[in-house]
Amino acid sequence: MLGSHRFAEGVAISDAHAALRARGIQPSEAPIDALPRIEISDVGQVMMATGDGSEEAGQDPMLDFLRILHGEEDLFYSSSRLGKRPTTAMLLTHIANLAVMADRFGCVPCVAMYLKEKDVFHLVDSRTRVKGMAKTGEESPRQKILVGWVFDVSDWFFASSVRLVIGGSSQWTVALEGLVDPDQRGLWWHLPDDVEAELLYRRERILDVLNSLQMHFIGLYTSRERQCKLGYDSSPQCDSFQLGEMIRFFTRVDTIKMQGKLTPDAIAEEDAELDGHTGDIERLIVTMRQCPSYQIDRNHTHCGIRTKLIPALDYIQALVICESGLCRQCWVDDRANYRWSEREPAGHWTFRRNATATTPASSSSATGAKGQSKERPCKSGHRIARALFTASTRDWNPKP
Repeated sequence: MLGSHRFAEGVAISDAHAALRARGIQPSEAPIDALPRIEISDVGQVMMATGDGSEEAGQDPMLDFLRILHGEEDLFYSSSRLGKRPTTAMLLTHIANLAVMADRFGCVPCVAMYLKEKDVFHLVDSRTRVKGMAKTGEESPRQKILVGWVFDVSDWFFASSVRLVIGGSSQWTVALEGLVDPDQRGLWWHLPDDVEAELLYRRERILDVLNSLQMHFIGLYTSRERQCKLGYDSSPQCDSFQLGEMIRFFTRVDTIKMQGKLTPDAIAEEDAELDGHTGDIERLIVTMRQCPSYQIDRNHTHCGIRTKLIPALDYIQALVICESGLCRQCWVDDRANYRWSEREPAGHWTFRRNATATTPASSSSATGAKGQSKERPCKSGHRIARALFTASTRDWNPKP
């Protein structure tokens, strides 16, 4: 831009250099106050300065961005400008700002190569492992997702997207909409390239699966089919007992809500209060695991839902950990087939005995013996997760 006559900034610099040469001064030898200046007003959606004029990240992202483009050394290891070593949170925010500007000005390869050569991503990871990062809510994973996407750091992109899907986001809570001007927050607060929408959708589908599991058992015990197979005279009472204890448990842990439907107003008022689960999904699964082994008497062992619930929760949890995050390579190369959102439902899904989750989504690609490209190992895991989480109907009765 600065070296081209296609833009006004480039023309202004060329004219100023020509004026210096006309006075017998080489631009490379001119004093700083004689050199041309341009204003850069739109650097992208970075972390803005605080009220006292200091940078939120502790460093000037534009200054370091320009220094990287000019090949200056050791920006992230030098304390001469900062006066002190930046904290991990400061450093991560700074890298995220650089990602925003690199994408804004089309300099991603140059900046990414610099950061990787300086091993900056490893620096952040090593500090996090040794000291741990202060509780920054969702800002840290959001920044890592953006940096991982822009600079091709696949581990950050996958692991942090898993964390965001499992933990949830204030951006996805209706009650918090409009409280913060999005222009006053970094770009990572609304992740680009459909990433934000996909992560929200994945969280919703995981919660839908957990909800379908508990409703499956409630449906079994409210049906006409007897669930207690022991053949005792007390078997009908056993089913009623299990249904009551099950509803009491799910109500106590706040995963279901008893709702009256005799009047339209009552239905509307009850539905208005249901915003969905906003907490941590892993904690939710742990809570559901606490379902006791209820039995009406000593003869009715294993009549409750626990023996069927735990294997299903094990399977769901394994897939959530391995597949809820985004595989960067698949998001780049095969987004239409890889995504969960904006596609037709996967149809009916059936739970199989001894089913296991497979390769994590961050697996690398494989190559055949003759150099021919083979399907990446991660794709089988993607298909298994997509079949469950995007299914229109599910059967939780284990099949061989």
